[in-house]
Parts: sequence; C-alpha cells; structure tokens
Amino acid sequence: MVNIGSKRDGVVPQSDLAKLDAEFVKNLHEGQTVDVVVARQPEDDSVFLLSIADAQQKRDWLVAEQLLESGEITEHKVLGFNKGGLTVEFNHLRGFVPASHIVDMPRNLSEDQRREEFEARINQVMRLKVIEVDP
Repeated sequence: MVNIGSKRDGVVPQSDLAKLDAEFVKNLHEGQTVDVVVARQPEDDSVFLLSIADAQQKRDWLVAEQLLESGEITEHKVLGFNKGGLTVEFNHLRGFVPASHIVDMPRNLSEDQRREEFEARINQVMRLKVIEVDP
C-alpha cells in the first residue's frame, strides 16, 4: 500500500515491481518516499493502481529533454542492435544510435560484417549526445 495523500491509498502491483531493478525493489521499505504515477483511478471505493516504473520512465524522458537542450555528452552502455543501428541504455529507457551517427563505424560493409561490427560493440560504453527526443 502506498499513501498518496488522498482519501484513498494506492497499490503498486507485482507486475510493476517486476519491471524494476531487483536491488531497488529489495531496498524499498515502509515509510520511504517514492515517485509514482496513477496508472488507473478507482471506479468505486477501491485503491488507486500506481506505477513506479512509469514514474521512472517519465523522469527519464525529462532528463533526455534536458540533455537535448544542454547538448551535454553522456555515457551509455550498448545493449544490442537492429538493422539500423545500436540500442543503448538510457536509465530506465532504451536509446537508439543510427549506424550513420557512429563516427568510427566502417562504411560499405556487407550485412554480415555490419552485424559483426554491431555485436562487437555490445556492453561497450559510448559517449553520446542526445539529438532527438520522441516519447
């Protein structure tokens, strides 16, 4: 149960907690203040359905917008790739880096060579500048 300062309490479902970092969940304790968003308002006298994961993502979108405005360069771990480029960790979100924006990416590679180049970058940390935010 979460006291949200309303006449009714709220609850964060197990399915939402499963989306969170295990260490974060382990350290949750009674009386702790956490950011939440209302996922569903009660239709009767029941409780609000809340989401910590959505609140974290909302905060991360705001951070992304601030980085876009400031032009600051930050470090992000490469998580994977798709046909067009790399996916990177951005707090609780995933960012995308198009292959054409990777400075040291060789050009004119075959599809297999391109995949090998992308695979070699998984778990590496890249210094990146946010150039677009699309929540």
